[in-house]
Amino acid sequence: MHRSSQVHDSTVINPANEELIPTISLGSVADVDRAVAAAQRAFESYSEPSLEERLGLLRRIIEVYQSKMGEMAETISIEMGSPISLSRKAQAPAGLAHLAEIVKVLRNSGSRAQGFDAHAKRDSSPMELAQEPDRV
Repeated sequence: MHRSSQVHDSTVINPANEELIPTISLGSVADVDRAVAAAQRAFESYSEPSLEERLGLLRRIIEVYQSKMGEMAETISIEMGSPISLSRKAQAPAGLAHLAEIVKVLRNSGSRAQGFDAHAKRDSSPMELAQEPDRV
């Protein structure tokens, strides 16, 4: 984790009871520039691994996400002021569902995800799979 180049703290308030939650540090323009440069470097190396290596990485992310599901639900509940039951049943699992969908799309794309031309339309594919950064 990178420390911000400037200290600019912000207090987070639980909207349900107006209690203060631990303070967070907001980033500066220089911090954003460093994050964008890091994302660009990461994209270059992430585009090299095989489909199986990417799926392995996603499976590991899912394992960690699942192991932290309770903490995620508690944090969401505190930050949003939502009932803990909603955070446990819907909000925290939503992130996991998004990750699972990414795995499903990659598995279904099979060899089409390997060495494809990001701008070429595949014959019978109902989707286009592009491997490019989004405004980074």
